[in-house]
Amino acid sequence: MKFKSLMLVLAAIACAFPAFADKYMPQFPSPAEFSLKMTGNKGNLYNFDVFFKPVIGSARNIVLHFKVLSPKKAHLSANSAVIISLKEKEVFNYKFSVLLENELKRGERVNVQASVKYLPDYQELINYVLDAPEDKYTVIDKDYFIERYKSALRHPVRTVDAVRWISKSF
Repeated sequence: MKFKSLMLVLAAIACAFPAFADKYMPQFPSPAEFSLKMTGNKGNLYNFDVFFKPVIGSARNIVLHFKVLSPKKAHLSANSAVIISLKEKEVFNYKFSVLLENELKRGERVNVQASVKYLPDYQELINYVLDAPEDKYTVIDKDYFIERYKSALRHPVRTVDAVRWISKSF
């Protein structure tokens, strides 16, 4: 019970002092790599590539969402993509475009967001933590991760990640 109380106190401190969170809160292993890259533009048309790759175990029920945060008058070629599953290290690359209705005004930027929700392979994450070198995670962190992952095995929880691309202002 003391461990859970300590974790709650650290979580509360992390909300108040984010820099403290980076140093003292355990960082969960990232089960996947996710990125968004602008690959080119012609006038008001911007082309993007989204990359998703599970790096610890597989990933299932993968849903990608795309959104233009600014400017308001813009159109997406696609606003989502669905993948049944990917094996570990298998890369999914998806291309989409953003078409702006008007030219950008001085100081205005294009702000595009991509997000992903998926079910990671919790058993592989448990194995990864168990096999991690002693200097990577403390015993307390390992126990915490394993407890959370075992809970997720019983009651599957989808992982969420998001990335943004913001143009330079003129």
